[in-house]
Amino acid sequence: MLPVLVPCTAYALSVSASYVTADPGATDVAVTIDMDDATGIAGGDLTLTYNAVALTAKQASPTSLLTGVLFTPNLTTAGEVKISSAGTSGITSGSGALITITFKVKSDATPGDYELKLTRTVFRNAQAQALSATITSGTFTVTGDGDDDGDGLSV
Repeated sequence: MLPVLVPCTAYALSVSASYVTADPGATDVAVTIDMDDATGIAGGDLTLTYNAVALTAKQASPTSLLTGVLFTPNLTTAGEVKISSAGTSGITSGSGALITITFKVKSDATPGDYELKLTRTVFRNAQAQALSATITSGTFTVTGDGDDDGDGLSV
């Protein structure tokens, strides 16, 4: 008798950029890159693109999920944050924020919604095999005019 093979579907990671709201001129606004289950990730690459007319990326930091993983952010190109990471073994378990990126909202930013798009997103396991991922963009909403009088001017 031949063995019965049961097809199984590969598990896809779910990766998303957060939704954030801030006024023009706000500093240290945290955007997170969230993961539903980071188990098995040993490294990877991702790029977060954003509107450089409204925002400035200040810093990118790994969260405790990436303990023991070499983390290399590149913020030199306006409009994108490139991140590479590598480790010798995969993350044993966890979900939530994987990376925190800190932004400054430019004081003359026009109120509105700005897409935070994840591109070039590839995660790998300890054997350097690519892990399947479902990617969801986020939104950075610039509200108000930075003051409370509603005149459209920051004074």
